[in-house]
Amino acid sequence: MCLRICAALSAYFIAQGTRVSLDGNGVDVISNAPVRIEAGAGNGQMDQIYRALARVDTAKERVDFTKAFREKLLNESDGTITFFVSANAYDDLLNLIREYQDMGKEYVWFYPVLKHEKPPLPQWVEPHVRWVNARDGKA
Repeated sequence: MCLRICAALSAYFIAQGTRVSLDGNGVDVISNAPVRIEAGAGNGQMDQIYRALARVDTAKERVDFTKAFREKLLNESDGTITFFVSANAYDDLLNLIREYQDMGKEYVWFYPVLKHEKPPLPQWVEPHVRWVNARDGKA
């Protein structure tokens, strides 16, 4: 479900001329490492993203996103907007997002839900959340 949303968001922003990178906690079947595509634009970038997402082994246990990407996320350059796509609001992810927000960094959290079953989230994060219907991918 999140893989389709990541692909759709990447395609949308690349079509707008935006450079897109992709970091995920899914494990690549070839490299056995978390998915990571450096920033780029255009059709070639979208092709790399599609290939990377197709190689995610959904049967393998995902890596802990906060451990795998914390340093990269907190040290990225200004002028970057980050999009989180996650259907989980675990404390460790919320803590990382709070730290990111407290640094003045911009982000949007695309949160997949079934129908309109929105889980409770802390008030400080609510303005940044966009609920996405997991069945059709529409916000």
